[in-house]
Amino acid sequence: MGRVTERRRTLRIRDGAVSSRPDTLVAEEPLEIRLNGKPLA
Repeated sequence: MGRVTERRRTLRIRDGAVSSRPDTLVAEEPLEIRLNGKPLA
């Protein structure tokens, strides 16, 4: 298993207001996608 991090600019849209800021994104293998804390697949 591997883990990769990268600093990227993110766009946040909340209540009609748009803001942009840098954030750290993380990817792990194997990838597990969760929705509301539960596995999607």
